[in-house]
This record gives sequence, C-alpha cells and structure tokens, in this order.
Amino acid sequence: MLALSCVWQLFDAAAMTLGEALRAAGDTAWCMGARIVLAWLVFTPSAWTLVIVMGGGVGTVMVCLVAYLGALAAALGWRFASGKWRAIDLVGEPELV
Repeated sequence: MLALSCVWQLFDAAAMTLGEALRAAGDTAWCMGARIVLAWLVFTPSAWTLVIVMGGGVGTVMVCLVAYLGALAAALGWRFASGKWRAIDLVGEPELV
C-alpha cells in the first residue's frame, strides 16, 4: 500500500498542478467536466464493481484511485498541451463603439 501511495501522490500532484494552471487561465469548466466524468464514469463504477462484485479490498480501491488520478493527470496534461486555454478572454475587454 505504501508503493501505491507513492504513485498516487505523484499523479495527484501532476493533476493538481495542471488543474490549477488551467483554472488560473480561466479554463474552469473543462477541468470540472474532466473531474466529474472521470470520477463518476471511471473511478466509481470500477471501484464499486471490483470491490462489491468481485470481492476486492483496500488495495483494489487504491489501484482504482491511482488509475483515476493517472487518467485525470493525462487528460489535464492533454488539455494544457493543446493550448486551447490561451484563447480564453479573462479580462473581457469592452468593445469600442
């Protein structure tokens, strides 16, 4: 479990850093959507199935958590690398009439 915690913390640090960078640039909705989709459509069903249906234990949940955080870090990294956040207008310059 200690080795899984090390991997979990690395992925969590990457996901938090990338998520905060994107949110600081104004890309808040995409970050929220990625977290919701991955948490509710990947982590929760896989953890529930592996623990309740297949009888897994704490280690199984930790593996699911590591997979979720890895997928989240990858998704946020892809979004950051795409550069789409650069086109977000944070200031909202008024139009001159």
